[in-house]
Amino acid sequence: PAKRVYIPKNEHEKRPLGLPALEDKIVQKGIARILEAIYEADFLDCSYGFRPARNCHQAINAVDKTIMTKPIGYVIEADIKGYFDNVSHKWMMEFLQVRIKDPSFLLLIRRFLKAGYFEAGRIVATERGTPQGGNLSPMLSNIFLHYVLDLWFEKKVKPQTRGICHLVRYADDFICMVQYAGDAEHIEQALRERFTKFDLELHPKKTRVISFGRYER
Repeated sequence: PAKRVYIPKNEHEKRPLGLPALEDKIVQKGIARILEAIYEADFLDCSYGFRPARNCHQAINAVDKTIMTKPIGYVIEADIKGYFDNVSHKWMMEFLQVRIKDPSFLLLIRRFLKAGYFEAGRIVATERGTPQGGNLSPMLSNIFLHYVLDLWFEKKVKPQTRGICHLVRYADDFICMVQYAGDAEHIEQALRERFTKFDLELHPKKTRVISFGRYER
């Protein structure tokens, strides 16, 4: 099990971290490298977080370039409520099985997900979530959102919109840039339904459609 510690998130909240033992860190790093070799070729260009040769500055530049060169009228700002602590283990394992067929490797990942954590002198079981603080969590979180958000947006959402729409994601933070109001409203509702399907929730107060003004229609 990992050691549970808390760091300040803002003035009123704290963010939980799971700090694994040294031996677990080494094994997790090895698993993460194998997963990176498998999935890096699959990940889409809209994803910038926790990937080699990609960073938050490139994500910001991608947003800036899209807004400055495309007729963007609306921006959907989204926040996944407690993402890392609420990732479904069931769905995670189903997504991994799409590309990984080795049962021993899958079992090892499952055991890390279910390992639990130490807090106040006792072991707490983990039924969901990929705790922040370990080497494996960033890669697993990217794989999960690759299937839940990135691929779905590219294959299902884009073909159904009347105008231009672009997604930029950095880890669990993402925005959608849209040309028309009707498309923006439809995408916002579709996003809520999509995340609900996979046992996640968009924050009701932090997720909104913002009118961009210049090409508003």
